[in-house]
Amino acid sequence: MIELVYNILSDVRQDVIDGVNHILKEVPLNRKGNLATYQNPELQASTRAIDVISSFILQ
Repeated sequence: MIELVYNILSDVRQDVIDGVNHILKEVPLNRKGNLATYQNPELQASTRAIDVISSFILQ
């Protein structure tokens, strides 16, 4: 669905950040490792995700 919108609208920007979940933490690609990130408050937000989001906001 996202690809359809991306292809129709010329002003849409799509950035895929592999290895980052919806709470912006870098996670292993396996489900067990991903779920473990929710219980670890020591994990920082992904700097890659922050860079992409900042770039989008500042453009």
